[in-house]
Amino acid sequence: MIFKSVGYIDKQHPNTQIPKKGTRKRPLSPEQKQENKIISGIRITVEHAIAGIKRLGCMTQILRNRSL
Repeated sequence: MIFKSVGYIDKQHPNTQIPKKGTRKRPLSPEQKQENKIISGIRITVEHAIAGIKRLGCMTQILRNRSL
């Protein structure tokens, strides 16, 4: 199975889902648009979670109040 490079993704992981791209000559079908909405909903949830972790700095700071 050959995948075209879309954006910055060159290598495909088996669980990767990439939205379909429509053109003027080949517009997306309603089913493809629905699939893209589902994929984008999942993506935005993950992106918000990663942004929250970065915003709080909890992955970069040292935990100082732990008891030994």
